[in-house]
Amino acid sequence: MPFKNKAVELIARAFIKIFRCTPFMVQVYLAYYGLPALGLNVSAFSTGVIILGMYTAAYTAVILESGTSALFQRDSLKLHMQWECQDLKQW
Repeated sequence: MPFKNKAVELIARAFIKIFRCTPFMVQVYLAYYGLPALGLNVSAFSTGVIILGMYTAAYTAVILESGTSALFQRDSLKLHMQWECQDLKQW
């Protein structure tokens, strides 16, 4: 189900693509050494919690998107079958 705002959809899809297509340990390494390079001094535990949360959020977003799209497909199939049954009752 697409977003109404295309910028939000683009950001969400990029986030999911980045966090699902890179290995978890690469993300941890980049965050652990990259955040201090950007001036953000974060403890090792905090870095792990942040990356694990973002990694889990990306996978959860895909799971929820798949579930909602399956519901919409099922409802549209049900509606289509109701229309076919009504057409058959007329005969």
